[in-house]
Amino acid sequence: MAQWVYQASDVLTNQRWAKLMLTQYMADTDFLRFASRDESALVLILDDLQKHAGDRVIFGVSELLQGPGVMDLNSLTGNEESPITYGDTLYIHELAHAILLVGPISDQRILFDRRKTGRSRLSDWYAARTDHSGANQLAGYTPQTDTRFTGLQSTVATTRQVLPAGITDAANLTSANTFDITAIDTATNNAKAITSGIRALRVGSRDFYILFMHTSQATDMRKNTSLGQWLDIQKAAMTGGDIGDNPISWMALGMYRQTLIHENVRITNAVANAGTAVANTKRALHMGAQAAVLAFGRSQNDSNKFRWLEELRDFGRQIGIGVSAIWGLLKVNFNSTDFAVQCVDTYGLDLDTLGAAATNAQ
Repeated sequence: MAQWVYQASDVLTNQRWAKLMLTQYMADTDFLRFASRDESALVLILDDLQKHAGDRVIFGVSELLQGPGVMDLNSLTGNEESPITYGDTLYIHELAHAILLVGPISDQRILFDRRKTGRSRLSDWYAARTDHSGANQLAGYTPQTDTRFTGLQSTVATTRQVLPAGITDAANLTSANTFDITAIDTATNNAKAITSGIRALRVGSRDFYILFMHTSQATDMRKNTSLGQWLDIQKAAMTGGDIGDNPISWMALGMYRQTLIHENVRITNAVANAGTAVANTKRALHMGAQAAVLAFGRSQNDSNKFRWLEELRDFGRQIGIGVSAIWGLLKVNFNSTDFAVQCVDTYGLDLDTLGAAATNAQ
């Protein structure tokens, strides 16, 4: 009788809902919109563990050759160069959450389908948790020590930090140090340096960097009416007929200095040199290709990275619904240096206690 009452919770329905969960999850997660198996992606997906057993994947990079070479009749033997390589390890873990639906009488009293609503809320929860993980992990937000909020592994303090002129510690940021586009100039210049540069993402035939900034930073940037600042540039662009009608700019604030600018309210607070979160500051992320790596567990192919879970209790009068995935997200750091992300720390109002909290929770 219980199976008849909850006949929609059979295996085929669970598989279909798992696919729907993945679709909604990917669409609602800002950082994973730029994830793919392409090496020019912001977040590189490693599929090693989808095919083999294990809870970690070791990946590496080799530095560019720097030797001058030899000319004419000079001997090449003895002048060879050995590439320098570095490696890192990404761990994966299971992260799951659930809702308990109690009593058929509850369904009688309402006009909506609690299972469908529960599925949507669990999808929202997982997308938000992944965005928090991306923001915390990429920012090296060390005040957060709960790995359920950091991509299921510990954070590593940032090694590439952009601060306003004259500031050497984020603890000293004041309301005079709001975000403006000179910060993007500095970050872009750093990214294009020959010896310590950051490779740009490539979409089609275009190369660009990505900047995720907090809502407070975006507001400060937009309000700046000085010559050569954001509002001035946008007026000139619209006057010239450039209104951002390009797929690459969808859902973005705009483009400046080869940097596509996105707003994300889960961007963390800045971190002081002492390792503590700084109130009323924000840490924007200027990133290039392979800023982070992402892996899913074995037997979780593209259409089934999530498991939809349902459990009957109390003779079918209660049903637990849940979602589970095995995954891990890690900022790429080689030779104790962040590979493709710079943290841009500025003043920025804490909009609410939830967004500013060290837990950086849901």
